[in-house]
Amino acid sequence: MTTPNCVLLQSMRSILLRESTRPPRLEIISPYTDTTPSEDASTIVPKYTKKQLDMRRKYEILQHKNNGAVNGNRTKAAGYASLMSNSRNRYTISVKQNDEVVVYSSNACPDDETIVVPTTSSDVPGPREDIYYDPDVPLYNFGYKVRDYAILPKTVDINQNAQIVSDTNIPLSGTELTDILTLIFTENSNLGEQILSIDLPIQITISGVATASNVSVGIGEFTAKLFHGIQEIDSVGDIITTFDKTQFDIISSEDGTFETTENFLANIQIPLSIGPMITYTVKIKTILESSNVSLLTSIITANHDDNVDEFNISLD
Repeated sequence: MTTPNCVLLQSMRSILLRESTRPPRLEIISPYTDTTPSEDASTIVPKYTKKQLDMRRKYEILQHKNNGAVNGNRTKAAGYASLMSNSRNRYTISVKQNDEVVVYSSNACPDDETIVVPTTSSDVPGPREDIYYDPDVPLYNFGYKVRDYAILPKTVDINQNAQIVSDTNIPLSGTELTDILTLIFTENSNLGEQILSIDLPIQITISGVATASNVSVGIGEFTAKLFHGIQEIDSVGDIITTFDKTQFDIISSEDGTFETTENFLANIQIPLSIGPMITYTVKIKTILESSNVSLLTSIITANHDDNVDEFNISLD
């Protein structure tokens, strides 16, 4: 039989899985097409063949760039290559040919890298094959690289107490509680009791007909509740809500009709008992009150795009 505690834990786990920051997806780039698996296959055109990639890797291997700098650890071939590449040991020779002097030099030519040479020149075992360098082909599967599967974040902010999950343009109801935010406390969260302070902008858009003079509309009832997952809980103290204003006056037309928008700022103070990996969800509902007016439409929105810069959360 499922106990209430099991249901609570399942609902909190559901929030953690749904709202926690997801790791970036690992996108493997194909060396043959320079594309990822998520791209449209019908538009992919191969850029390189296996032979081109193998040749580029083989050329890099035969450079012996990782040979040690100590002569005692070098092969004869590596030592000879170092001797011939040293500018102090390079030389030139002049040869007279057909009444002209031709100068030959051991210095490297700009096109040396692109000269096609046989594998026999490098003592490569196996059948003879011409080796060449193509700088346009990427170097693939060469050397040791630590694979990053993007499962864990690169860095962890040890000063982060909680992850805040909220949204903009949240429609509020006068009959049902509505989620306005969820707090997911991290394993680095400070334990103990703290006050959660929420500055929540609320926008009210109404239309109607005035039935008398001195028309006014405002927030009559405002309720804030605290939840663990789907279970309502009692906070460790009273939840206190204050507003920068609670009513606004209406200016109607000659026939008594009106349509207006007004902005409020609510401050909600909620005492919390904080622990690592605990989730809290704050839900609210609000009811309008009016005098000398017949309301035709009323839309109440929390954290509207027009006032999102006023939305603020702090823990003290």
